[in-house]
Amino acid sequence: MSDRTELQWLSHDLIEYRRILETNKAALAPLGDTTDLDRHTRYLVIADLAWRIWDLAGAIALLLEHEFYTPAVPLIRAQFDALATIGYLAKHPRAQDESLIFLAYSYIKQCEHFAQQPELVNELSGILARMPGRLVAEARGRASRRPHTWSGLTNKKLAAAGDVTGYDQAYGYFSGETHASLPGQYVRIVPTGNGMATIQTGTRVQAEDVESMANFARRSLHSAFKVMWAIFDAPPIRINSENPADWSPPG
Repeated sequence: MSDRTELQWLSHDLIEYRRILETNKAALAPLGDTTDLDRHTRYLVIADLAWRIWDLAGAIALLLEHEFYTPAVPLIRAQFDALATIGYLAKHPRAQDESLIFLAYSYIKQCEHFAQQPELVNELSGILARMPGRLVAEARGRASRRPHTWSGLTNKKLAAAGDVTGYDQAYGYFSGETHASLPGQYVRIVPTGNGMATIQTGTRVQAEDVESMANFARRSLHSAFKVMWAIFDAPPIRINSENPADWSPPG
């Protein structure tokens, strides 16, 4: 085993996956083949999710390196959601249809969010009009029904369907930090005796917590890349890195 920390390995992995993509450009050829737009959508969605996870991993590494621990947590939650989504789309028996529903749902929600931008709304509405009508209708239906998610599933069920573990153990905390619902974490009044107290600001994080966050970011990155590589039917490659699944917390 290397004496590198998980945070150091995370920074290494970001560069390593860029290297792999740069030296295996032909593997991404399906992104340039639009002869079957429905099939192309699946490749597009999978690549987009994998790249999103790479971007998030880079941001997490940067925040942890500069000791901004708590702001990294919402990014880890975003990674968790993206990993659950890519896992779900990889396993679903109607993966192509679900990919189209996912994209249609995104365009529908963007039309709502950016209703004050008519040019964007017209562009997205035009794309929706060219997509399979039954799948666009399904996306609209899921948007209108509880739990109002693109998949029609809760985040917990989506994670289970995508074979992503750890929801019960961590997702509540991720959400609490993301939605600023964990008060008392940044400013504390600590008694020092004799009726006096000090004000402590910032969060206290143990070294093993930082390593755990970096390891999760690495696991997400490795898993997303493997899913994308398999769906693109890309040739076998050697990844010059240690397997993040081999890491365990100290003690």
